[in-house]
Amino acid sequence: MQTTLISPSNEANFIYTDKFYFNSISLLNEMREKNPKYKNSFEFMPNLKKLKLIRKHNNYILKKVVYFSQPIYQDDEIELIVNIKKICDKLGLEFKIKPHPRQAQALFKDTNVQVLSNSLTFSSIIHDTDLVLTRTSTIGLDCWLNNIPVIFIRHNKHLKNIIADYLPLNYVGDISSVYELNDLLGNNSNYLFKQFYNISESFLEYNEDFDFLTSLENEK
Repeated sequence: MQTTLISPSNEANFIYTDKFYFNSISLLNEMREKNPKYKNSFEFMPNLKKLKLIRKHNNYILKKVVYFSQPIYQDDEIELIVNIKKICDKLGLEFKIKPHPRQAQALFKDTNVQVLSNSLTFSSIIHDTDLVLTRTSTIGLDCWLNNIPVIFIRHNKHLKNIIADYLPLNYVGDISSVYELNDLLGNNSNYLFKQFYNISESFLEYNEDFDFLTSLENEK
């Protein structure tokens, strides 16, 4: 079953069972088109993360920021974190790092930023934060689902080319430079939150599989 972001492309056979389930119908169709040899093994199953959602209430006060890291372009990431910390310090914001499970806490020791334990759950983290930052992690999908504002910092050419089909076009929180954070975390934070919540409300309403999952849950 698909558990992370997949960009549609021609792939070697990665199926080791009878079926592989995608959590997006549009991605399923694109993968079938690009991999006709395996298309009969591809099926659709809604994203199980959407069961029993407890969405946060809308909040327009920005005090706490958490950055979710990724185990890619790590030298680049350390520099990014240092620059984010400078901006948060200037604006008086509390800033913490949540490492990817494949990253050691020691990797971030020179950033002078508090590093959260990998034993913490996503739910416990977002309960105590106002805004999530990441590069292209699929944690962004969890943010849309749980109504926690998120900014995607796609500041190098590799990240800009990654297809994230859950990221709305013209979303103000999809930025190409860390320096754009100055305005988004400062004078324009209210605008960011307002746009995010408007999109978040329609995200579930128009999502292709949420109604199916709601029905599934109600039948229990």
